[in-house]
Amino acid sequence: MTPKETAIELYDKFHVWDTMNHKEVKALVLIAVDEILEEIIDCSDEELLTSKTIFWLKVKKEIERL
Repeated sequence: MTPKETAIELYDKFHVWDTMNHKEVKALVLIAVDEILEEIIDCSDEELLTSKTIFWLKVKKEIERL
């Protein structure tokens, strides 16, 4: 999956109630991505840290563009 596809999939998964507006859903998804990034940063494997961090930072950027 591309970062953009991942961003859209996460957005759709978090948009569970019709009463939620776009801004609220984006805020929730960004919180989730920040949590993922925190977990990755705690990783001791440099190669994994770099590739996963870059991917999730791209996902975050795509979410911000939604």
